Amino acid sequence: MISRTALGMVFLLLLIAALVVFMPLRAVSAVTGVGRDAAVFGSVWNGHAQGLAAGPHRLANADLSMRPAGLLTGQAVFDWTVEDPALRGSGRASAGFGSQRLSDVRLTLTPAAFVSLPGGLISPQDAASVIAERVVWRDGQCAEAEGRVRSDALYALGQRLGADLPALDGVLACREGALAILLSGEADDASVRADILLTEGRARVTARVETQTPEVAAVLQTNGFTLADGIWTLTLPGA
Repeated sequence: MISRTALGMVFLLLLIAALVVFMPLRAVSAVTGVGRDAAVFGSVWNGHAQGLAAGPHRLANADLSMRPAGLLTGQAVFDWTVEDPALRGSGRASAGFGSQRLSDVRLTLTPAAFVSLPGGLISPQDAASVIAERVVWRDGQCAEAEGRVRSDALYALGQRLGADLPALDGVLACREGALAILLSGEADDASVRADILLTEGRARVTARVETQTPEVAAVLQTNGFTLADGIWTLTLPGA
């Protein structure tokens, strides 16, 4: 005969299992802070978020599905997909014990929706791609980052100007406790380096361009770049 204590334990385990199975995604959002500023619907197994913040942009639609195995380690682990006019892709996210992680991320985005540069240097039609193997935050600070980024926005600008400007390739890194995107590229009419620091929903941009082409220099000057020691520089502190 099963004792009352054993029956009580079985009942408690079944209750906990039921709570997990039917747990609304909003409850996990409230505890972890992920998506707290968005409209969140559904359960942890089939959830949906509207208005999830991605820097200055809010995403139209994001679908999330929890992985049960993550519960064994005390983490909320989700597979996610995003469908938005400015951003689409998929990946995995986890949160727990003061840390958050993104992994297996594959994204295509329009940079103009996330980084505002003066004078229309980036067209809303210009595209970029991001492949992030992992990005880890601990206690709100970027601790690990591994990934690749490519943007054809500058190349496309060159096509509009009739100049040979480079596509930019780069990597993800952690800098000053924030996620950084480090980009560079070279072409006949310009050599470019650009650093983008993402922190607290802001994008701080520093761009440096070396060029001997008068038409390119004129565009840089019109768009707020300053010339010193042969290098055109633009710094945007973010908003």
